[in-house]
Amino acid sequence: MSSKPFDREPPGGRLGPESIAAGYVILVFCGIMFYGFSIANINYIYVNDFLRLVAQALLAGYFIVGVSIIHIGWSFFNRKKMFLALVSMIVLWTVAASVLCFLQVLNGHPLAQLIFSVIVVIQLVCLIRVARNHLPLSRQYKVVVTYAMTIAFIIFGVIAILLLMGYRRGGGVGSDGILHQWLGEDLVSKVGGAYVSVGMSALAIVVLTGGIVHIRRKWNFFDELPPDRTIEGYLIYIPPKFGYSKGKWGYLPVGSSDFPDPVAFIEEKSGVRYFKRKVHRAPIEDFSLLKKPGTEKGVFTCRVSDGESKQVKVFYEDGVGKWRLGKWHPYEFEEINEKEE
Repeated sequence: MSSKPFDREPPGGRLGPESIAAGYVILVFCGIMFYGFSIANINYIYVNDFLRLVAQALLAGYFIVGVSIIHIGWSFFNRKKMFLALVSMIVLWTVAASVLCFLQVLNGHPLAQLIFSVIVVIQLVCLIRVARNHLPLSRQYKVVVTYAMTIAFIIFGVIAILLLMGYRRGGGVGSDGILHQWLGEDLVSKVGGAYVSVGMSALAIVVLTGGIVHIRRKWNFFDELPPDRTIEGYLIYIPPKFGYSKGKWGYLPVGSSDFPDPVAFIEEKSGVRYFKRKVHRAPIEDFSLLKKPGTEKGVFTCRVSDGESKQVKVFYEDGVGKWRLGKWHPYEFEEINEKEE
């Protein structure tokens, strides 16, 4: 294998956060809403010095904890655990900042603070239920639907409050609405601000939690396959999507809880297919696949660069859309070529 004229370029494609840089991108871009809450808590909403200090601690802790998760997860665990821990931290910090925001806005109105706190507790319960590893996928789906209904309730609640406040399409919000008469103009404006805070945090939670569920449902498939002592790994192929991206290869050892390693297809010669695998925190590995007579569909003999031979099973994701999960099927390379054509 070492004499094979491979090029030394690393495999292309991305099946998960494949680098520390990807973790930083997630930390920054997924935390934009948290930044907004923190800026409001520190600069525009003031109740006392203690709450402002809490907001500053949240902002500083976001970067300190986030960077720690990236480097500790990458060095001692794996990419998947790093990704799940990082996204969960972003959601929790966003919720904390939004809670502080509406608590400051509703200062002096304990009943309104209690009502909005109950809404946030519902959000956190949904988040924890979905994020737990042992929750069945069917129940995860039900929890996500329930949470989506909660967000719909919040959105329609905002519309209802605007109408009850006397919303006018041309002239903004008047002072003759029902809620103005019931609650007073000061409390009504504060309730509107609190609703915006909770609604924005709910949006952040549903997007990021949906991403967690998507990742788990996509890659937990290999954990649910029936045990086969002859198979030591899975070579997977994700076909091009949206008509312009290239197909992606990945390799996942049996029993691994990480994302698949990126794999590049190099060439095919004399019935042998040569690949290059970028192993997590290890040198790039060359390997080849050979189909032996009598093996079941999708099963190949794999020979890695150090001469070790093992059996792997090739899977093909048959599905459409970036966020719609396809089904994994064992495939031969000839069938993959036909689908590509």
